[in-house]
Amino acid sequence: MLMEELKAEVKGIETNYTVEGLGTPLLVLHGWGSSSESWERVQSELAHDGFSVICLDLPGFGKTFPPPEAWGVSLYAAFVLSFLAQLGLNRVVLLGHSFGGQIAVRIASEHPDLAEKLILVAPAALRHDPGVATKAAAVAAKTAGALFYLFPASKLKQNMKSLLYMLLRRRDYLQAEGVMRQVFQRVIREDSTSFLSRISAPTLLIWGDRDSFVPLEDAFELERSIPHATLKVIPNVGHSPQLAVPEETISLIREFLG
Repeated sequence: MLMEELKAEVKGIETNYTVEGLGTPLLVLHGWGSSSESWERVQSELAHDGFSVICLDLPGFGKTFPPPEAWGVSLYAAFVLSFLAQLGLNRVVLLGHSFGGQIAVRIASEHPDLAEKLILVAPAALRHDPGVATKAAAVAAKTAGALFYLFPASKLKQNMKSLLYMLLRRRDYLQAEGVMRQVFQRVIREDSTSFLSRISAPTLLIWGDRDSFVPLEDAFELERSIPHATLKVIPNVGHSPQLAVPEETISLIREFLG
């Protein structure tokens, strides 16, 4: 079975996606700053298990054009629903990683008939009160903002901004361009706690115990909050187990999907 790369126009956006395999449709939503390519190994393996695995490049990532304005999670979820409707799919296994997991949570909670099963890999679904260090950095950022007007040298200004965003652990913001910076600012403020209890699909949570982007504490909170959730923690792994330990990640997914 060969992977096929395809294009579709969804909500006026030229959209790239790949498909491999025949059988039960399984949709993969990648994380922030990533693309469908990060799931090629998983896609290929699951395609041999009787699944038609669809890996979508979300708007603004991979080979898909950015959204026309600063979308939040709800608009990304609406985009995914339109994409599935164009493919004629009304029931899928839904897999989301990080930002893609945030979108998957929204879809599974608001459209329970769509998600046959749900797989969440370190979803960025929860937001926490910032710690003391983060609050101090935010105050520094505001102070620096005032200084930027007094010392408008563009190079100094840019270097200072970059340093402050790194202190705030917002490298993703620095790597984003154009409207995607505004998208990032929106989605990192959105908390999905209220949606979790409404998920009815059997759910697999996969987490690396060394995840520095989405803390392991979130995994336990999601396991408690999602009615039919099972948590699998992979030791000595960070935020992207599908890249760090693909075989173990695939094994966990296979076990869950039966």
